[in-house]
Order: sequence, then structure tokens, then C-alpha cells
Amino acid sequence: MVGTRHSMSGHDLNREFWVGSRLPEVDYLEGELLCERYDGIVSLHTDDEAVGIYGYVSGALLSEQLLEPALEAAGRIIPRDPSP
Repeated sequence: MVGTRHSMSGHDLNREFWVGSRLPEVDYLEGELLCERYDGIVSLHTDDEAVGIYGYVSGALLSEQLLEPALEAAGRIIPRDPSP
């Protein structure tokens, strides 16, 4: 582990998932996630333009059932971005 969001080849790993990337790090992690057959995946983020943590899912049901509880739990540690 190199302690960065960049691959060993310098690619921003945050931009490589689920877009057909052939980076070995991404290929391995996507394969593991698909093998587990999860019903949904929550992606939590923070960046230099947000005032706290925010997240992404696909669809209203996943937003209500997965994202909101994840943001609530993470919000106990990291402030939550109030933007919709």
C-alpha cells in the first residue's frame, strides 16, 4: 500500500472504477466485488470543494437503504456535506 489514491503507474484510482479500466489494482478489486455479488455498493467521498463527506449510489432505494445509513455512520467521525 502506497498511502495514496493513485495507482503505482500514477493513475487516479478514484476515476478508474467501473469504466473498463485494465489497471491491475482496479481489475483485482472490481473482480473481488463482483465475486461477492453485493446488492449495492456505496461510494463515500470527500474533496477540497466539499465541506464534508458525501456519497453516490444508483437509485432511490439504494440511496434510502444504503447511502443514508452509511452517511449517518460516517458522519459520526467526519462531518457530512449538507449539499443534496
